[in-house]
Order: sequence, then structure tokens, then C-alpha cells
Amino acid sequence: MQPVRDIEAQVRRVCTVAYACRCLTLLDLPAKAAERHFLERFPLPDDVRPWLWLKDPADWTRLEDAARAWVDGGQPSGREECGSLEDLVQSWWDRDVRPSAYRCHGSDRPDLQDYLCALRARDDHGCCVA
Repeated sequence: MQPVRDIEAQVRRVCTVAYACRCLTLLDLPAKAAERHFLERFPLPDDVRPWLWLKDPADWTRLEDAARAWVDGGQPSGREECGSLEDLVQSWWDRDVRPSAYRCHGSDRPDLQDYLCALRARDDHGCCVA
């Protein structure tokens, strides 16, 4: 049997703020839609987007709640009195997400699952116990 050299296909280019890789499947699309929704509201720099991987859309909602609390001033120790939304989101990432994920996992690479673990600890105990 001869190998197939040509395959008829319809290719559609999609522009999105969510990070996309070749490994995406149809099952990943709800989480990627939630990621896009999050990034449209809380613009993180391009260099951190490859590390944003959550499979459950509800986790993106929890992440959005944490970012909203920070941006709206719910975390006074990290809130800067003036600054753009991008500055506030970067501050949240640098002062809350990275350190919390590091305490939970011990890696410089931010892992959002570790951050969500720290958020659960805060919710349960009022502080990060990681």
C-alpha cells in the first residue's frame, strides 16, 4: 500500500490570547476557552503563558477570583496604589502566584496547580500553610 501524500483538509487560523500547542485535543477546548476568558481580563505577559495549564475550567474561575481580589485591592500588602491593569496583574503574578507556587513545590517555574493548592490552604486556614 502506498503512503498517503496528500490529505484534503480545511485549515482555519485562530488568533487567541490563550497559549496553544500541538498537543491540544477537543477535550482541552473548554479549559482553553476559560484561559482565553481569564487572559482577556487579566493580561499576563507572553513569557508566562506557556506555564498556564489548567484542565478544569472551574480552576480558571478560581484563578480569576484570586487575580480580581489582588487587582481590586483585596491583598493590601501587594497592591500598588497606582498603576495600569497590566502592572497590577504582573504584581499579582510576581508577589503572589510565584512565591505561593514556590512554597508549595519548591520550583522557580510557576505551576498553577501548586498556586491553586495554596489558595485552598488560604481558604481553609486563612493563610498559606504550604
